[in-house]
Amino acid sequence: MFDLNFWVALGGFAIVAIAAWKIAEFIQSRLGLPRITGLLISGLIAGPFIFNLIPSHSIIRLEYLFDLCLAFIAFAAGNELKIKELRSSGKAIFWQTLGQMVVTFLVSFALIYWLVNNLEVLSEVSSEIKFGVSLLAATIFITRSPEAAIAVVNELRAHGPLTRISMGVIVIKDVLVIMVFAVCFSIVQSLLLGQEFSGWFVLLLCANLIVTITIGYFLGALIDKVLRFNLNFKASGALILFFGFGIFRFTDFVKHVFDYFFHIEVYLEPLLICIVASFQVTNYSRQRLAFSKIIHDLGPYIYLIFFTLTGASVSVDVLLKVWPIALGLFVIRIIALFVGSVSVGRLSRFNWPNTMRSWMPYITQAGVALSLTTESFVVFGEWQQIFSTTMIALIVINQFVGPPLYKYYIQKAGEAHTKGALKGFEGSRDVLIFGNDRQAISLSQVLKENKWNAKIVTLENESLDGITEGFDQVIIPKFNKTYFDALEMEKVESIVLMRNDEENLQICEEVYEKFGIDRIVVKLNDRYFFNKFHELGAKIIEPGTAILSLLDHYVRSPEATSLLLGMQEHQDTIELELVSDELHGMALRDISLPADVIVLSIKRRGHLIISHGYTRLRKGDLVTLVGDKDSLEEVSLRFEKD
Repeated sequence: MFDLNFWVALGGFAIVAIAAWKIAEFIQSRLGLPRITGLLISGLIAGPFIFNLIPSHSIIRLEYLFDLCLAFIAFAAGNELKIKELRSSGKAIFWQTLGQMVVTFLVSFALIYWLVNNLEVLSEVSSEIKFGVSLLAATIFITRSPEAAIAVVNELRAHGPLTRISMGVIVIKDVLVIMVFAVCFSIVQSLLLGQEFSGWFVLLLCANLIVTITIGYFLGALIDKVLRFNLNFKASGALILFFGFGIFRFTDFVKHVFDYFFHIEVYLEPLLICIVASFQVTNYSRQRLAFSKIIHDLGPYIYLIFFTLTGASVSVDVLLKVWPIALGLFVIRIIALFVGSVSVGRLSRFNWPNTMRSWMPYITQAGVALSLTTESFVVFGEWQQIFSTTMIALIVINQFVGPPLYKYYIQKAGEAHTKGALKGFEGSRDVLIFGNDRQAISLSQVLKENKWNAKIVTLENESLDGITEGFDQVIIPKFNKTYFDALEMEKVESIVLMRNDEENLQICEEVYEKFGIDRIVVKLNDRYFFNKFHELGAKIIEPGTAILSLLDHYVRSPEATSLLLGMQEHQDTIELELVSDELHGMALRDISLPADVIVLSIKRRGHLIISHGYTRLRKGDLVTLVGDKDSLEEVSLRFEKD
């Protein structure tokens, strides 16, 4: 089973996979495409039809990895189905799921069956194979990618009823589609073997389904028992993968035993077994958090193996012939999704614009669709390569088109909470302080001494401890976007939040979404809110830990700490944004800085750069400098001169 040739093939594949990971990262950052697409492209290039870094004989030897990955993908799909999170939008989720599972499936089947009967390239294919292809392809058409959808939701910080409904439908569909696939695959197998549809066949089909679900229940109980031992991550993850791989081997064994001794075609669906097991652990076990963490942490490695190997398995010569068919199938799938979603839009209580856009979240496909493609078309013999390559090409097209359309859907629904566009440096340093105590007043005075235009923002009928002089105060009725517009926040460089945590969070979210201000400083009162502020990119000051950290640094680096705090006479640190065209593109070694000024670091597009003489500056860079106060003032004029 695992001979020397297997380990040689595995070692070669591992090297290619590491390179594929870096290539996928590059494609994701530069082109904005999902990482999965990058892995498929990398595998395609490294496969036997282009560079032959993964030869065809190696792919055959590594087929065991497919079973391992398919089991994990099924575990991941079941882990996304959390019942308690779906109850609030249950009716809309029900109707949308019904439209996708019934209407979309039937429309897809009818259109695909018409297409395969009118393609000249398939003229020699038997009617049974055409029917089987149409049935299995229609099943794959209704799959969706939870991992790709989650990535879009996280990127947009989306939350709201339509986002919740679409995510619920996506997750539930991935579970139900495995059950539909198990039934359809059994029908296709029987059809190709020439078996008649009788009462015995229906009884056997129901028995297969019941036994499959029962085995899934016991597998879930076994995983729950294992996780109770609190083994380390590697051991627990390895055991879960072993159980999944074992299920594939076990179902193959059962199939061959019944076929050899009883001449009965028994098909237990391993993907459904793994989904049922994962569903049970996720919803009915105290080990759900440990299980979810293992699935989350192992996911990137499994997807790397599966999608790279799948890309390498694609026949490029066949792909060049079938891409027009793949485009035709893409159009058919869009039509089917549109009909399925719009037909139940009013029943889901969507308004007309949302009804007309309700098909957009369900385009992207990935793991489950590819796993069903890998497993299903093996029954078609010599036609397997054509059918599987066509479906993989379709899935890749969906990978390109799906995420942008889902983003558009969320944005049109008004449920995206992305960071607002940040305007450039306006020529003055403005800061707004939201606070109503003496600390806020003291901070504004210190900032003014350092040539910042500091204003304290308070609500009506709030007093600042009786102090009325020595600071600029702005009074507004409420903390909302309307009054923030009046404050001209687009010109503000920094925000300081010193109120209670609930008000601070409200202000922080609205400032983040509409104005995109990078420098938001929050005085934290309760650690419960720490992660909420951290997700918004705020700089968090927790008084208790801040004092401890300050004392620690004073003990270990007293001079550096004094310098950074501005307590050294005539010395200071400053962060400047490069606006000047004159300095854009120049290396630090070529800029005539005062002798008593040193560049500590450069931050570019959110990434910190440890600078040296050959580092070239770019407009928009945030440059941290340390030195004499007068010299820093001179440098700031050069950096911020437009």
